[in-house]
Amino acid sequence: MTEIRALRRMTGLVGTTVALLAVAALAQAQSATSAGSSAPNPTPSKTHGAKASRPTPQRLDLKAPPLNHVYSQKELRYILAYDPDEDSDTEVRVKGSTPAVNVPVTPGNQLLALPWALLHPTQAWRVFTPIEQP
Repeated sequence: MTEIRALRRMTGLVGTTVALLAVAALAQAQSATSAGSSAPNPTPSKTHGAKASRPTPQRLDLKAPPLNHVYSQKELRYILAYDPDEDSDTEVRVKGSTPAVNVPVTPGNQLLALPWALLHPTQAWRVFTPIEQP
C-alpha cells in the first residue's frame, strides 16, 4: 500500500515538473517574440498617400554545390572507383530463364485452348494474349 502511495507521489512530482518546464518555455518564447515586436516602426515615407516600399526579396540560389563541398576527397575516390558493370572475382552472376509455356495457338486449335486453360488456371490468361512463336 505504501508503495502505491509512493508511486502516485512520484508520478505527481514528475507531472508537475513537466508542466512547470512547459510553462517556463512558453513564457520565454512569448517574451522573445514581444521583445522582437517592440522594435520601433520604420519611418513613414515622405508622402502620406504612398505605401512604404518593401525591400526586394533575395533570389534563392538553387544551384547544386560542388561535389567537394558535399563529399570528402576520399569518399569521391571511392564512389568513382566503383563500377557495377565490372565483373569481379568474388561476384557470380547467374542468368536464369523461365520455361516457355506452350499454349495451343495455332489456327484451328482454339477449341484445344479451352481445356488447356481449365487444366492450367493460373496461366489461363495466356489464351487471350498468346505469345506467338516464330
